[in-house]
Amino acid sequence: MRTVEKVISESDLGKTKLFRVKTTLPPQIYAQVPRIKAKLEERGYSRKGKPTHNPKQLNSRDDQIIKLYEGIARGLLNYYKCTSNFVQVQTIVDYHLRYSCLATLSGKHKSSLRKTVEKYGKEFQCEIYNKKGELMTKRDFPTTEVFRKRI
Repeated sequence: MRTVEKVISESDLGKTKLFRVKTTLPPQIYAQVPRIKAKLEERGYSRKGKPTHNPKQLNSRDDQIIKLYEGIARGLLNYYKCTSNFVQVQTIVDYHLRYSCLATLSGKHKSSLRKTVEKYGKEFQCEIYNKKGELMTKRDFPTTEVFRKRI
C-alpha cells in the first residue's frame, strides 16, 4: 500500500502549525487474465488461445445460442467490473465469446465463419419466426460498445 504525505500549515494568531496527514491510495485489484483465458478454454469456448465452436450447443436454436453467450459475457464482465484492468478483460471476453458464438452458429448451419459473419454481421442479430411467419423472438448479441462501457 502506498502512502502520500501532505503537509498542511495552519495560521493561528500569527503562529504557524504544521500538520502531517497521511493519505493512502485506494487498493488496486487486477484480474488474472491468463486464468480467464484458461477458464474459457476449459469450458470449450476457445482452444489454444483461439475462439472455437462449442459442440454442446449445436442442437440449440440460434436465439438460445446467442442468449447463452450473452449471459456468459455479461456475467463475466459484471464479476470483473471492479478490477483495474477491466478494459483488458472486456477485450478478451468480447473477442473470445463473440467469435465462439459465431463459430458455433456456423458449425450448426454447416457453413464457414466468413459466411456466418456476412449473414449476421460482427454485431449480429437473430430473428426467429413461427410457422405463420410472425416474429417470435429477436435476439441481439451485445455490441462492442456495450462491452466497452462499465456495466
